[in-house]
Amino acid sequence: ADNTAVGQDALMNNTTHSNTAVGRYAMRANTTGTESVAVGKGALSANTTGNYNTAVGYNALDANTTASNNLAIGYGALGANTTGTRNLAVGDYALDANTDQNDNTAIGYLALSANTTAHSNTALGSYAAYATTTGRENVAIGFKSFYTNTGGKENVIIGQNAGYSSTTADENVFIGQSAGYHNTTGEKNTFVGRKAGQANTTADYNTFIGHKAAQSNTTGNENTVVGTSALYYNTTGSSNTAVGYNASLNNNG
Repeated sequence: ADNTAVGQDALMNNTTHSNTAVGRYAMRANTTGTESVAVGKGALSANTTGNYNTAVGYNALDANTTASNNLAIGYGALGANTTGTRNLAVGDYALDANTDQNDNTAIGYLALSANTTAHSNTALGSYAAYATTTGRENVAIGFKSFYTNTGGKENVIIGQNAGYSSTTADENVFIGQSAGYHNTTGEKNTFVGRKAGQANTTADYNTFIGHKAAQSNTTGNENTVVGTSALYYNTTGSSNTAVGYNASLNNNG
């Protein structure tokens, strides 16, 4: 009862109620899954017992079998998901490699596209956290933010290209365009401001606040910098404190 099926083989095997399937093969395998909506060719086509799913787009959530409470909008969005629950993917290929992980949010073209075994990530923006596979509990907001991350966890990255080169680094906060751009494995850093800590690669425990603050720092650790261009030319110096516009501009020790 209360089912709507439009398209070849849509809801072909359904035995239950309250589903809407529009498109060729939409919800074709569904048997007892209820209260789901599938719009688009192949949308939710493999679903059998999963409930409360919404799939809009060609092959959106098409591998889903028993998982519930997912929302996928876009070509191939959440396309590999089988048993992962409470995921939200909006955008072509968003979260398209996710299979069994839960509580991820991806909004944007190819956002969190490579995610396979990580949970509780939020990616907003085209290519945001694109390469993340196992890194969990991250927030990436902005075009290509956190782009190359694979296994880094518990990071907050906000801004276009912020944290772009990060791979396995944990517990960083980068806010601002290209903040922490070259950081690969440096951990527990806080960079706030456009290009703040842009050159940082492996250094840890730094706090850089301000436009281009410590922009040249690569491996210097435990520095505290507040102010535009403060400690700008420092590359390897550690345990420095610079406060104010251009403070310790040429320091490198």
